[in-house]
Amino acid sequence: MGNGQSCNRVHLIDFGLAKRYRKNPFTGHINYHEYKRFIGTTRYVSLNTHLGVEQARRDDLEALGYILVQFSTGSLPWMGVVTRSKKRRNKRIGAVKISISLEKLCVGLPPCYQEYLAYVRGLGYHQNPDYGHCRQIFRNYFLSQNMKEDFDYDWYQVNRRRKTNSSLSPSQSTLAVQSSKEFQMITPRPNI
Repeated sequence: MGNGQSCNRVHLIDFGLAKRYRKNPFTGHINYHEYKRFIGTTRYVSLNTHLGVEQARRDDLEALGYILVQFSTGSLPWMGVVTRSKKRRNKRIGAVKISISLEKLCVGLPPCYQEYLAYVRGLGYHQNPDYGHCRQIFRNYFLSQNMKEDFDYDWYQVNRRRKTNSSLSPSQSTLAVQSSKEFQMITPRPNI
């Protein structure tokens, strides 16, 4: 996250695995290949990556979906997988991802998560993702809940509480710390 004036801006870093998806600006998409070497962070890579399929834009969007699920729930069903080798771990996590339904993966989350993942998993290798549609899936839910786009993120609210707690007496501060340990994700405030 940015600081100061840009504190509500997310900065994406580490493009070490990035590559062009077009051969050049004037020709088509890179060719489809199978039996590709595993590249990426096992926790987030797409089902196709686990199956050895060349990665495309759809795979980046699927990885983003897993990140959003983890941000919202605190974990992913395959996070506890432990094996002796990295290769086995990749295979085991891939098997869990393939076997788990989107309903189970997104249990307890708003329906937009499942809708988003179903959309990106349904994209073809050469297909142009509709990024506007991806954003609209979440925006529609956001609006249906009468939420306000004020960029007042959950962690800002937690930080404000911590600052408030630092001005409390020791006994009040202990109670505030106990209640912050019971913190659940704060959703954006409804429009009033």
